[in-house]
Amino acid sequence: FLHFFFFQAEDGIRDSVASRGLGDVYKRQIYGRCFSSGRPFKVLGLQQVAIGNLTKDSLQKFWGDVMGLHKVHSFKSEKENVDEDVFEMGKGLGKVEVDLMAPLNPDKAPKVHIPPLNHIGLWIDDLPKCVEYLTSKGIKTVGGIRKGASGFDITFVHPKSSCGILLELVQAPKDVIEDFNKIQLPSILIETLAYFLSLIHISEPTRRYAISYAVFCLKKKKMQ
Repeated sequence: FLHFFFFQAEDGIRDSVASRGLGDVYKRQIYGRCFSSGRPFKVLGLQQVAIGNLTKDSLQKFWGDVMGLHKVHSFKSEKENVDEDVFEMGKGLGKVEVDLMAPLNPDKAPKVHIPPLNHIGLWIDDLPKCVEYLTSKGIKTVGGIRKGASGFDITFVHPKSSCGILLELVQAPKDVIEDFNKIQLPSILIETLAYFLSLIHISEPTRRYAISYAVFCLKKKKMQ
């Protein structure tokens, strides 16, 4: 099958060879333009905002009673020194947790109420590869990969490696990854076409002015 693209271009940006007129033919193969960053993971979006206080009562009144967020579940951990209520807002890929945290013992570490805006969490499509990549770049992660309050695999990036911010990295579930890919599809369509198709013909009208129009005819490339 064939695909046609029309665009306006300035003379000289194509190459330095003078045009041979209508029917001037070029052929080129394009490889590796898609997903060429070398980064083996994607950040899909904001997963959570964690807020701390000495007690949860004032947090619950503001975020629940005043702002109208609904509580999903609670979580306690002696090791993490946290008594936590998980609230949610939004839907689909835009759904974000608001984690309201108070220390089980305010004199022990970690002090989850300091600072009050304690940390943020990001959805990651492949957490193990992300951690491996960060480690190779000298980024310090804390505590290894383990289960978080909402049942997802998590780890943390040390504030010294993330410009003073405690950053939680959260393994995205299948539905979040699928929602992200659906949204991203239009933005990578041209790159995908560039990978699978070859430019075989440029047909241009008279070039009386510095700006001319060209018609690109793309033919599906045979896969090896």
